[in-house]
Amino acid sequence: MTKYPYQMNVPYNSESDALEAVTQGHLYGYMHIPANFSDALIDRVMGNEKAILNETIQASKIRFRMDMSNSQIGIILQRLFLMSFRDFLRKLAEACGENPDGRDVPLVVRNCLW
Repeated sequence: MTKYPYQMNVPYNSESDALEAVTQGHLYGYMHIPANFSDALIDRVMGNEKAILNETIQASKIRFRMDMSNSQIGIILQRLFLMSFRDFLRKLAEACGENPDGRDVPLVVRNCLW
């Protein structure tokens, strides 16, 4: 791994360069955020008529590639990304005057039984 194994922001010039770094074991994974992500996400979250366009849906997706050779780290990172983005969407909805519960994932995990 790299000198800073938990560094979250390592910029690459291309997805192929980032994928190569993951393949060589220098990163646990990478995420790709499209150039027009913010505008597309707002259109999608706010339900604008543009939101139904496939290009808007594709532009509002963050793509991940993970090294799952250590499944515990991979699963923890996936959960971290998902929960962080969930919180971000809720805050975005609130900032836009929307009910954040309407933008939440419709799943509730109850306490586990042991």
